[in-house]
Amino acid sequence: MYLMRLEMRGFKSFVEAQVSFQPGITAVVGPNGVGKSNILDAVLWVLGEQSTKALRSERMEDVIFNGTETRQPLGMTEVSLILGDVDGTSHGNGNGDGEAAPLPFALGECQEVMVTRRLFRDGVSEYLINKAPCRLKDIRSLLLDTRAGSKGHTAIEQGRIDRVLKASPVERRELIEETAGIIRYKKQKAEALRKLEATSQNLVRVRDIINEVRRQLAALERQARAAEQFQALRQEVRRLELTVLLHDYRAVLHEREEADRVLGELALRESAEAAAVARLANEVETHQLGVTEGEATLTGLREQVAQAEAKLAQAAATLELLAQRASLLDEQQARVQADIERLKQEQQESTDHLARLSARLAQLTKELALRSGVAAESEAVLAEAVRGHHGNQAALDAARKAVMDQAIAATDSNNRLASDRARAAELRRRIERVEPERVSRRKSCASEASLTRLSNGWFVCRKKKRWRSAVRRSCRRWRAMWWEGTPALQPA
Repeated sequence: MYLMRLEMRGFKSFVEAQVSFQPGITAVVGPNGVGKSNILDAVLWVLGEQSTKALRSERMEDVIFNGTETRQPLGMTEVSLILGDVDGTSHGNGNGDGEAAPLPFALGECQEVMVTRRLFRDGVSEYLINKAPCRLKDIRSLLLDTRAGSKGHTAIEQGRIDRVLKASPVERRELIEETAGIIRYKKQKAEALRKLEATSQNLVRVRDIINEVRRQLAALERQARAAEQFQALRQEVRRLELTVLLHDYRAVLHEREEADRVLGELALRESAEAAAVARLANEVETHQLGVTEGEATLTGLREQVAQAEAKLAQAAATLELLAQRASLLDEQQARVQADIERLKQEQQESTDHLARLSARLAQLTKELALRSGVAAESEAVLAEAVRGHHGNQAALDAARKAVMDQAIAATDSNNRLASDRARAAELRRRIERVEPERVSRRKSCASEASLTRLSNGWFVCRKKKRWRSAVRRSCRRWRAMWWEGTPALQPA
């Protein structure tokens, strides 16, 4: 059996590395600090080395890759060592004599064996053989069978030969025995002696237990007899309880039959009494229906009396209200009659005023015709005076303007007179409409509104009358100014 390959992942300075051992002697050459010793440390660590001093570390977690400037630190480390030619075939690489290595039964058919060890930063370790979880003891047993291990001559580091030469006879003997394979049998012997010692201690404990059981045997026999008596008495009690229960059951059954008979008699009596109660209930219900009908009739009569009283009170109130309304209507009728008389008088006055206005209009018309002739004569005289004296031109223009203003005023007077005649006719029609409405009570408000409108019309007529008086005064003033301002145009 010889080393085939060493795989490292996160071990010391190796993030991920693999070293292949070719047949013959393999040498690793390089300057200081490249990690040559770390390869030997990885071999010792995967073979089960537990000493941090042998691994050149202060703690076991120091073997995990701590990172660099370009790489992050890892959380675990894993080293796998592949051993080849475990079937004992000669390979001529100088690492063995070709004898078969005694492997466990589970690995007897394997050509290669992979030993793996893992370590996490929390201190948890895992060991695997051919990727199957195992114990450190299993790995050490496998390495003892192949005369390999973390101790002995498997790994001889720098300064080891000097220490071997200077070692004591006991240390040299251990090295020779491990190299010769005797240490395996010594460990087996020690393991067998430990097992024999443990078996002896177990036998002592068994003897103590047997003696203790023998001391308790008499008491247990007494307890067993007491238990048997208890079981027998319990069976007797159960039999007696069943007998008592049977007797009680029969008594209860007899009482039940008697109770059923009495219950049947009571049921018959109950049915008879129920029939009597039903008959009485029907009679009571009949009487209650009569009472209810009487109460309903009495309630109806009371309601009728109340309604009659309410109607009587309402009729009295209505009569009183009608009387009040009649008195009010009589008063309104008297007021309306007085207003009608007054309106008739005003109508007569308006008629007389219209007649006077008509006469005045005719007079104004005659005066207008006379003024027109005078104006024509005045224009002729004025033309002759203009030819004689240009100084009278301004007086002529003023006279023409005054004549035109008088003509316009006369025209406005005619228009207003026509409007007054139309309004007087409207007043006559409104008075004719008021007469038939006075009879109806419901149209009293409309009559009052009509009277209001007639009054407004009368006031309008009064305003028109005042306006006409102002027009007459203005005409007289202009006429006086005209006669006074133009003495040359006055008639001879």
